[in-house]
Amino acid sequence: MNMTRGAVMLGQKASFRRFLSDLMGIAVRDEQDAANAVRTFCDVHSRRELNTNHQAADRYRALVRLFNRWMNNEPLDQESHP
Repeated sequence: MNMTRGAVMLGQKASFRRFLSDLMGIAVRDEQDAANAVRTFCDVHSRRELNTNHQAADRYRALVRLFNRWMNNEPLDQESHP
């Protein structure tokens, strides 16, 4: 699965949207808000860039690691946050 599709699928999950709200301190109410938050976090204009921009891909992988920690009630290390 490519990272773009993964980002779309995560954005459909209510738990991921709650995580983004907590992490970024913004309201992430729906899939569009989630897409905007992922683009902001990864510093891209389109989630498609996650498949071609190595720095954005690294930021996306860091975001997924933070989400996994959040899901496991572990402390978040936000060093990767832009």
